[in-house]
Amino acid sequence: MNEPAIITYQMQHGEFLFLGKEYPRNHPDYGWVWDDFFGSGGMDAITPYKTTDETKKYWMMSIHHNMDAEQEMFYIGSIVDGVDEIPDGFVLRKFPAREYVVCTTKWVDTWDEAMRIGHGPGGEFMKTVGIPEGYERYDGPDSGIILIENENSVTEDGNRYEWWVPIKRTEELNKKQVNIESFEYIHLGKVRFIGVDGYKKSEDYFQVKERYAESMTELAALLAENVVLFDDPALMTHHNGKVWDSGETHQILGYFVKADTPVPEGYDCYDLLTEWAGYMVFGNENFDGDYFTPAYEWTRDRILSDGVGIPYPEAYWTCEIFIDGMWRSGQTGAHRFGYLFSSKMPDVNK
Repeated sequence: MNEPAIITYQMQHGEFLFLGKEYPRNHPDYGWVWDDFFGSGGMDAITPYKTTDETKKYWMMSIHHNMDAEQEMFYIGSIVDGVDEIPDGFVLRKFPAREYVVCTTKWVDTWDEAMRIGHGPGGEFMKTVGIPEGYERYDGPDSGIILIENENSVTEDGNRYEWWVPIKRTEELNKKQVNIESFEYIHLGKVRFIGVDGYKKSEDYFQVKERYAESMTELAALLAENVVLFDDPALMTHHNGKVWDSGETHQILGYFVKADTPVPEGYDCYDLLTEWAGYMVFGNENFDGDYFTPAYEWTRDRILSDGVGIPYPEAYWTCEIFIDGMWRSGQTGAHRFGYLFSSKMPDVNK
């Protein structure tokens, strides 16, 4: 039987509360550690407080951390919310938002198989996993989180063991010269997005922008008074309610319109499932044509740091707004653009 291939992907995880038991990371007997954890109540003591947030809902995790400078710890437990009483011998901590490279496999049928691969070839692969360009491994003395082991078990998809390796942007990427001009939350209401869908034409992000930019004037005329929110063309990205690495990535070049707007022949539409979005405007005196980095990350991180939340994956989408028109290959000079990121409803009273 062929061994499931090890896969990796990059992920952002917001801040979270964690309830569990802590042990020195250099403990000489991990068999005793696990016996003590389960013997003192283990997951039964934690389960009443486990989070109901589907984006943070895992069975059990082990966090290697150095939140206290004097001792690296091995912390077994789960993500929680609404803890009104900490069980005896347990510890409640808050961990910061962080980006990770996740090492795992495709879903397998049994938990025993997931554990065998995770603690064998998966664990070895994690030690030297490649880090995305513009990032570096972030597991040193000031990292807070050194490593996370996630037992992602008994889900609708199956079982798999995950190693989360913390990463951070390098200084070079952080210094990328894009100026944030403004940020706000926009109430979109019920809207539709109409345009050319590259996924249905088997065309990627760059092909969609290059091939259909000229047709946007014609589309705007067809949509006429139904265009809302922005008069500028935009590029919508969504995964049809699926996770980002599902293989279904729709990139639609077009316009926001009223919810009941008819779709002109030859075009496609996406009916937004959210009524709110975070909107950041960027400017650069010497733009290089890269809308995605760091606009995606900075808009996303602002929403998460505000505690607003992102409706991932069921209603997740992002959208580039071409305030100054679309940047074309070979173009130079100053450029402004906006970036929309689907969000949950913000607390407008803050």
